[in-house]
Amino acid sequence: MKGSFKLLGDYADELFNTTTDFDYFNIIATQIVPLIRQSPAFECFYCVYIKEKNLYLRLHAELETQSKIEVEQASVSLKSVLQKLGILNKAEIKQQVDDIAQVFAKKNMGTLPPYHVIAYEKLCSLLECLLEIDCIDIVRNYATVTLCTVKKHVGNEWTIQEIEQACIQHFTFAPSLVKLREIEEVWRWELVQHSWVAWEYLSLVEWSWNTPASFFCDKNKSYEVHKLRTSSIDLLSLRDYWLQINNIKQRQKNVPGMFFRRDFFTRYMKLILDKIVIYQESNAISSNDLEIAIEDQNRVYSVELRLDKIKYQLLLDVQRAHGEKTYTYIIHSFRDNFKRSNVITRLFDLAFFNEKINMAETSGVKGLSVAKFLKDTKLNNILGKIFFDKINTDTIAKKANVVLGSQLEGGDLVELRKHIQSLELSQ
Repeated sequence: MKGSFKLLGDYADELFNTTTDFDYFNIIATQIVPLIRQSPAFECFYCVYIKEKNLYLRLHAELETQSKIEVEQASVSLKSVLQKLGILNKAEIKQQVDDIAQVFAKKNMGTLPPYHVIAYEKLCSLLECLLEIDCIDIVRNYATVTLCTVKKHVGNEWTIQEIEQACIQHFTFAPSLVKLREIEEVWRWELVQHSWVAWEYLSLVEWSWNTPASFFCDKNKSYEVHKLRTSSIDLLSLRDYWLQINNIKQRQKNVPGMFFRRDFFTRYMKLILDKIVIYQESNAISSNDLEIAIEDQNRVYSVELRLDKIKYQLLLDVQRAHGEKTYTYIIHSFRDNFKRSNVITRLFDLAFFNEKINMAETSGVKGLSVAKFLKDTKLNNILGKIFFDKINTDTIAKKANVVLGSQLEGGDLVELRKHIQSLELSQ
């Protein structure tokens, strides 16, 4: 234990005394992060990190879901009120309402920012416009209105006069979105105050430093479907971080727009060191707490294997807990081997559920076996075991569309969790 702490202290001293970006981030990636992650001496820090991150992710998912509901409900109710009062007949108002409706009509296509944020901003503009035409009673249902003093030109002369008029203090129709924006401030580089966020950024250094460029070669990007667009944007952001670290590894200097700044990461490192010392000295967290926290992070409520017939991609939807956010991972794309996709299309057709399907006959590929098919489609693992029945060497049947974690035996559940973790790392 003491040896690990002394070693971490030595690495930290070496880190703070470096004179080049290369040496600085090399120590983080190859010495500090692996030591903290692998040494039992730092389990207390890990336990707190896992718990705090999970609490954040859970709250973020809840607020994001609720904010979408609140914004859409406000849009519907406001349109109804304007229609009843005849205000929707005004051309400038109708145009704004139609613009908002278009945002919701395309919500599944994926946008940046997200559709509900765009709709929120447009609703705010609409309410400002309604206030200007004296619809103050309507606006009060969606915002806090107060009197404020403004300066305006009066008459034909260039005379400025201070007058009181109604103005919006803040909007109240989507409190969850306001709260969501507040909690997302934890990620601001220059304002990091939580050790678990600091650890996320140090882990990003390690990943970027040790990951080869080939990682990005086989990653497909799509911007047409919301889920795929989101993952594609995340991938582009990840590549940008990777490129910045790669520039440091190549010893390039004065690279503009760099996130990986030594002053930021020195502060992150000190946050982590302080937290490790506090929790290690207090000895407030037991190994049982750690096991519970890790179990919480890796839990699986349900998994669904489905076929995206537009993209011809095999997808896995994972829910950590009932009613929580669904995480989607790409298992395989069939563009490169279209004949084999005939088997998958039939397997995922509800009309043929649990029907025995012969590989060679369905695919038109002579001698195609179940084992080869599962290997080619990246299902020669726990996914193939829990979703399919291997009738014989050349015949298969789909036995489930959705599998609950509670239905699996202990060994299969552990294997499924490990497989999901590998998907998270690769995507």
